[in-house]
Amino acid sequence: MTIKEACHYSVDNGCYPVFFSTMVGLDFKLKTRPELYAKTASPRKVVIEITTFRHVCFGAEHYYASIKADGIMICEDVTAEKGNQIRMHCGYLCEEFNNLPASKKDLYAPKYTISVCRAVSEKELAKDPIRWQGYRAGDLTNAFYTEDAALRRAQAIVKARFSNMWQVSIEKD
Repeated sequence: MTIKEACHYSVDNGCYPVFFSTMVGLDFKLKTRPELYAKTASPRKVVIEITTFRHVCFGAEHYYASIKADGIMICEDVTAEKGNQIRMHCGYLCEEFNNLPASKKDLYAPKYTISVCRAVSEKELAKDPIRWQGYRAGDLTNAFYTEDAALRRAQAIVKARFSNMWQVSIEKD
């Protein structure tokens, strides 16, 4: 899968880069809060989550894949106050942070979340027009018919969009 295809089949839950190096987000710096800095887990991790939905009445069974990657932790040394400790911050930091563009602020989140999609086919549309009402062939959906298809698509996206320095694991429900 090319990086262009990987981006096409990804729905980012933020303004993320096309390619994730392990340095993403580490440029965090605020002029009004110079004591704050970015820290990451070592190694940084990507988790592919596979979930399912089974509808009892209609016998529907769908699988979904999402990619959750380690973002950054915003930290501050508090050694003088409490010995050798680090304080992690989340939530409101300051107006400077609130006014950052999404292209920056989203990189400074603790997690990056990406939904995995596939294209709806002509055959699906013809087979179940009620289910796919409003869709056209080629439109994206996050519902896969098999766990394996969802997992393979997610793995291909991770391989294309994340450097090989990220540690990848799989979680199934």
